[in-house]
Amino acid sequence: MLLLVLVLGLPMAAVCAGLTAYASAMRTVQVRSAQRHQVTARLTSAPDVAPGSATDEKHKAQVSWTGQDGRQQTATVRVPLNKTSGSTVRIWVDREGIVRRGGEGALTSRALTERLATRSADVRG
Repeated sequence: MLLLVLVLGLPMAAVCAGLTAYASAMRTVQVRSAQRHQVTARLTSAPDVAPGSATDEKHKAQVSWTGQDGRQQTATVRVPLNKTSGSTVRIWVDREGIVRRGGEGALTSRALTERLATRSADVRG
């Protein structure tokens, strides 16, 4: 009887825990998605590069974009070194048009699914 409980109960408990974690993370994604969104910005200056900088680093540059209210917005953001003045980059802004970091706030449902699948595989393996 104990063996039956272990064979059926443990996988069921793991599935329930995984679904609960997924649902919680999806709520976080939805809240953060409502708080910020991506826009396409155009570089108005080339990235500031310090002598001896690594080529894979991101460097500060001025960008501009049109806000939701139709007004032109500007900010300084970090961009890849291969970007030049006039090229476009995607940036995250909040409802007021203030630039925000993507990072965890940028976590998409697809990235979340992949992350949870990886964690699940780590637990099993």
